[in-house]
Order: sequence, then C-alpha cells, then structure tokens
Amino acid sequence: MTKKILMVLVITAIVTGGVFAQALNTVTFDFGPTIFGSAFRNIADDLEFGEEGFSTSGFGLAAQYERRMFDNVTVGGKLGYLGIGITLSDEDEVDNIETKVVFGTDIYSFTLEGHARYYVGRRFFVNGMLGLATLSTKFSGEFIYTDEFGDKYVDKGSYTETRFYLNAGVKIGWQYRIPVVPSTDVALVFEPSFGYYTGIGLGKTMGQRLAASIGGNSGVASDLDEAYAIFEDFIFIGGPRVSIAFGFSF
Repeated sequence: MTKKILMVLVITAIVTGGVFAQALNTVTFDFGPTIFGSAFRNIADDLEFGEEGFSTSGFGLAAQYERRMFDNVTVGGKLGYLGIGITLSDEDEVDNIETKVVFGTDIYSFTLEGHARYYVGRRFFVNGMLGLATLSTKFSGEFIYTDEFGDKYVDKGSYTETRFYLNAGVKIGWQYRIPVVPSTDVALVFEPSFGYYTGIGLGKTMGQRLAASIGGNSGVASDLDEAYAIFEDFIFIGGPRVSIAFGFSF
C-alpha cells in the first residue's frame, strides 16, 4: 500500500511539473497610452493651442509579461508610462539685446500592476488588476539673455511634486495568436481589451502639495484639486482603459 501511495505521488509530481513546464509565456506592448498621447496633441491643435510659442507633447507605452499557470488561468505584471506636456515660449529683441522666456509643465505617471486572468475558451478573458501608481507634475522655466556683444546668459530651474496611489481595476479582452513555428507555442499576439480602473491617493493631495510649495492656503489647494480631479480620476490613475497590445508568445 505504501509503495502504491509513493507511486501516485511521484506520478502526480511528474504530471504537475509537466503542466508548469509547458506554461505559455507572453510578452506584449500596449499602444493604448501611445494613442492617447497622440490624441492629446491633435486635440490641442484642433483647439488652436498650437499658436506661435505654444506647443504640446504626449507619449505613453506599457509592457506586460504574462505566464499561463493552468489551462485557463494566467498571472502577469505590467509596467506603464503616460505623459503630456505644454510649453510656452516668448522671444523679444530690443536694441540688439535678445531675450527668450520658456515655461513648461509636464504631467506624467508610472504604473506597476499585477494581473490575474481567467480565460473563457482559448481567446476571451476577464482580467483583474492591483497595482501602484505615481502621478508627477514638473514645472520648468528658462530665461535666456543675449547682450549686444553676443554673450549669452542662461538662468533656469525646475520643480516637481509626486503623489503615490493604490489602484485596482477590471477589464475584458480578446487575445488572438498567429502561429510562427508549427507545433510550438511561438506565435505573434494581438490583444485588444477595455475596462475601468480606480485609484486611492496616499498622503497629501496634489493640490495641497503644490499649494504648499507656493505658499498658498487651503482655498488654493482646493482649486488645484478640482483641476487635478480629471487627471487622477479619468486619465492617469483611474477611468476607462482601452488597450491595443501587440507582442509574441513562447
């Protein structure tokens, strides 16, 4: 009887090891943030923000690693970045003396997420996420002065505030694979998905942090928080999420 139990345990260990050894690995790059960054620039142009001396920028990208643990369950991690920027510059020349003032504001976030998925069939999935995110605002200024002798003087500086967040979310999606090497897991991957995220800010609000840096009162902090609510709740930390990912499995 003991020998039979030991044999069952050995067979179970071999089978279990085989299942995990055959776990499918997938690496994808999410271009959803990239599309948003491009859309931000286009919207700014449509609103005629792109006048002389006024420019905008936007870029984002995320990378995800996914490992299949069972036939219909995977776990993974995702690292993402999204940033937008606005720059305002003005130049003047009087009596051969040139001056240039440049002021910029950059708002950007980094996210580190843990994901768990349940696949219904081979392609459709439901995804749950828990993660950590940061939202930063950077103000930068530069003053350039060129005298009548051509000597240039530059004075510049910058200031950054950052807040941390805990975030969570769910999404649904569809993963399609195009085999590359027959009879193997090597394939190209296309994965569209959409969902909704929410976040909980840690510590002082962004408005309180920025107001304190300029000596503002609670009224200033409240006004800034109202302005930042859309960034936190619908763009960088929470809100609807659309992902268009491409990658490969092996």
